[in-house]
Amino acid sequence: MTDSIIRAPKFDFGAAITQIFNLPGGKGYLFRVVGFATLLLTVAFVLFGIPIVKSYVAMFQSIATMEATTGMSEAEELAAVMATMQPMFASMGWFSLLYIAQIGLYISVETALYRNIILGEDKGFFPLRFGGDEFRVLVTRIVVAFILYAAFFVLYFGLIILGAMVFGLGSAAESTAVYGIVALFAFLSFVAFIGGMVYVAIRLAPSAAFAVRDEDFTPVGSWGTMKTYFWPTFGAVLVVGLIGYIGLVVLSLLAFGLLFVSSGIFPLLMELDVDETPDFTPLLDLLSSAGFIIPAILITLVFTFLGLLYYGAIWSIWGYIAKLTDRQKTLNEYG
Repeated sequence: MTDSIIRAPKFDFGAAITQIFNLPGGKGYLFRVVGFATLLLTVAFVLFGIPIVKSYVAMFQSIATMEATTGMSEAEELAAVMATMQPMFASMGWFSLLYIAQIGLYISVETALYRNIILGEDKGFFPLRFGGDEFRVLVTRIVVAFILYAAFFVLYFGLIILGAMVFGLGSAAESTAVYGIVALFAFLSFVAFIGGMVYVAIRLAPSAAFAVRDEDFTPVGSWGTMKTYFWPTFGAVLVVGLIGYIGLVVLSLLAFGLLFVSSGIFPLLMELDVDETPDFTPLLDLLSSAGFIIPAILITLVFTFLGLLYYGAIWSIWGYIAKLTDRQKTLNEYG
């Protein structure tokens, strides 16, 4: 057995954080995947988002009308409350459809990136699919989420119990120094709690990429492998995550802030008379107008595209690890 088989392949930090822009399919493949997903997501936002906004405006209008109405019996008040809640109930269905569309498209994009990075596959002009690979990625993500929630509750309640015990000892001692130690313990415990969650999340995150690589359901398949690559992966995710998140937040605040300022929504909100029954009709008309909807759609297109690139950059790190460790697997099997 050669030394190259014994040692794990070296993690290339630069290659990991730039993998999204160095796909085997090239930048054309990346823009086809992200571009089609952006278009479909934007259509979903428009189809489901407009009824959601209208439902909430109608709900606020009903609440204002109900509060301004006096002399109602208990039965009439109950009927008014139920009528007020109906728009919210209606919006829940639209929210559910929008959520399903988002999950399906995000899983499709993630899997398409894995297939290209790990296997070099390109499904053609429209590369988005939802088949066996996508299903394995979806179920893996669900299982990993349950594991993370379980780890969260175990660590959280363990921290509460341990903290209560330490605080009890500090109270019994009635010493300022002991209270200082308790405060320090609480801070260090909180840091350890966050660190533990991050540790578990990163060690399990590439499992979805492993499921595509191995064509198998492996919800914890990356746990052992990531023991070697945890720290460089943590650094790569930190760099990509911070740069992408800060950039998206700053740009979105500027873009949507400009939209709301230029659209005239704030003056309408200021003109609402809170002493009487507010009339939300002008606000609803504005939100339904082409002057608001067209700029909102354009901004949504841009930020959906940037958001998919952001998540794609993180998913590409998982794909890079799966491809890197597949080389190690091949060496061990055929070396």
